[in-house]
Amino acid sequence: MEKAIAILRIVLTAEDPPTPTQLAARVGISRASVYRLLEALERTGALQRSGRRTIAGPLFRDLQVRPPLNSRLITAAIGPMRRLRGAANGESVGLYVPVNSAEFTCVESLAALHPLGYSETLHQPIPIRAGATSMVFLTALRHRHGYEGLDRALRGLLNNPTAATLSAMTGAIEKTIRDRYCISRGQRIPGSTAVSAAVTWGETHEPQAAITLSGPTSRFSPHPHIGAVLEAAQAISQAAR
Repeated sequence: MEKAIAILRIVLTAEDPPTPTQLAARVGISRASVYRLLEALERTGALQRSGRRTIAGPLFRDLQVRPPLNSRLITAAIGPMRRLRGAANGESVGLYVPVNSAEFTCVESLAALHPLGYSETLHQPIPIRAGATSMVFLTALRHRHGYEGLDRALRGLLNNPTAATLSAMTGAIEKTIRDRYCISRGQRIPGSTAVSAAVTWGETHEPQAAITLSGPTSRFSPHPHIGAVLEAAQAISQAAR
């Protein structure tokens, strides 16, 4: 029991999802013992494997992505989300929150008012890796841990990226911080274009959530709607405080 709790504590507080080898070294037991404990923790939903690494499971995600915080956030967001969808000719709008340092999830979604449109599934984990919403949450790692911490996090999230990829991602994160929004085209969802902005409160101004407007690339041009997305993010930030 003590070893299982030690593994849980390490996984839930780690900046980067640990591997079984790293867990064995930290806890002081064999890799075989780590694998047995991980299998038991997976069966309970406390942890799950993501490739070679271990992340929080659905049990903890359910605790993290539901009320009370998100109840207040969703209540504050629904009006601005409806106005944003109307201003953007009926394209889909999603409200996202971080689950941990490696994932985020959608807690509210307004489907597009068109036959062709994407509607996000609620409360499903999404890797922080590619796309406009991911970029918003990566700015939080930059605010919280600085360049060195961001570099370590990117190496874990992107599975050992090249130096060129790291440089490009860091530049894109800095641009997102300056612009206060990010645009992506087909990076997370093929054929979809999205523009996302951070919802913030508190003294740190770190993203606590993200509001994302998206639509089919063949139909949706994000640039005319950047102002409306930023306005919605600001309205949610003020109402959710």
